[in-house]
Amino acid sequence: MCADPGQPERNHDSGPADIEALQGTLNLRVVHVLSEPADGWAGDSGRVGEHVLAASLPGPHEQWQFFLCGPSAMMDTAESWLAGVGVAAEQFHSERFMMA
Repeated sequence: MCADPGQPERNHDSGPADIEALQGTLNLRVVHVLSEPADGWAGDSGRVGEHVLAASLPGPHEQWQFFLCGPSAMMDTAESWLAGVGVAAEQFHSERFMMA
């Protein structure tokens, strides 16, 4: 899943486009979540929360490795949700960053 936290609108020339290209070679699904989408945006919007995680991450969750990168609030939500659905801490790998 690729979340664009704090990114008001989708920038087609940014890193997420590179991640989308990996969908053809990896078992990967990219989901864009925009904080302030333009009119007509059909994807998820707002904060990445339990509703986005539950709808986007494949189950059964115990068989996957999860790689997470984002701001602390999003990471706290994702890590808590993963633990709550039975994913062992060894199965999720996190990198937090600060929004400027």
